[in-house]
Amino acid sequence: MRCNNCGAQISDNCMFCETCGHPVDLDQKQGEDTIVITGSAVQQNNRDKTDSLALWGFITSLVSLLCCGLSSVIGLALSIGGYINTKKNGKKGKEIAIAGIVISSIGLLIVAWALLYSNSTNEETLSSESTTITSSDEAYITPGKSAEDFIGNNYKEVDSWLKNRGFSDIDSVESSISNTAIESDCVVSISIDGNDGFGSDDQFSPSASIRIVYNSEPPLPTQTPTPTLSPTPTLSPTPTLSPTPTVSPTPTNTPIPSPTPTPSASDKYDVAYAQHWPDDYIPGQEEFSNYYLFDTDTNTCVCLYGIHQNTSPRDAYPVYGTYSGTLSNGNTITITLTEYDYSYSISATIYSDYFITDGARFDMESVSIGARYLQ
Repeated sequence: MRCNNCGAQISDNCMFCETCGHPVDLDQKQGEDTIVITGSAVQQNNRDKTDSLALWGFITSLVSLLCCGLSSVIGLALSIGGYINTKKNGKKGKEIAIAGIVISSIGLLIVAWALLYSNSTNEETLSSESTTITSSDEAYITPGKSAEDFIGNNYKEVDSWLKNRGFSDIDSVESSISNTAIESDCVVSISIDGNDGFGSDDQFSPSASIRIVYNSEPPLPTQTPTPTLSPTPTLSPTPTLSPTPTVSPTPTNTPIPSPTPTPSASDKYDVAYAQHWPDDYIPGQEEFSNYYLFDTDTNTCVCLYGIHQNTSPRDAYPVYGTYSGTLSNGNTITITLTEYDYSYSISATIYSDYFITDGARFDMESVSIGARYLQ
């Protein structure tokens, strides 16, 4: 402090100037003391405040942790800046800055884990979709021949053909009914996934279910033993008696009844179907493997086997039976034939001029051709 009179430097505790003896101005002294006290208080007050950068870093880090967002980077930067400021200016908030650094670091770890997990999940999804697309794009293959082309061929050759085309699920079964029009072990019917009318270029999966029905050996007829005839006994001659004379009555002209004619086979049967040899058949010729004659009045029928060009002598083997159903388009009939003591049934679907049974076709034919073998 200086003296107001001479300007000399004087001690703060002096009441008079040591140089000129002038009394010290108390107002001046109080003003200077007040200024010193006020400056110290302001400095102490600044030290008691919390550093704002550290506080905002803590708040941002905490919010980022709760929301799992990338703002944890901002919180980490603010917290580090706040920590450095507290070291320089001595303000409060060092602990808050450290807590902000820890919280923001945890938030960043959570975000990084979430990103890695999301990426892994997306890769699995893409892999699953790729697998689905691959399975849905499975290549289809064709049989190379139609169902009709396979009929009549050896079933083992058909099986080998289809396996070479790429099919794997093939089931060959023996037909329960012998078809004399098709040789033994030859295909009677064939279907792919239930489709028995497929074409050569129709597409199917390699795992499609194929069912081949082939012809079995025809059953041998049971031979009925011929009964042995007992020798006819010799009769003793009956003595001849003399006739007693009688009076002959007057003859009258009584008409003699005409015998009832037995209907011929042509008259008895009124509908006929025949299965012909497919390669050399000419309509109207006596050339057939099976020939069915139906009597619609009594629902009886007869099946003739074995008339073709190489048969000698040209005889037909008849097997009689009955049928149920109506011989009209769209109906299904059941034919039951009895051969000696062996009976078997055949189911047939009737169309306008033919019927189908067990894969074989029978065309409508003249009754007179088949009937002549029953005379």
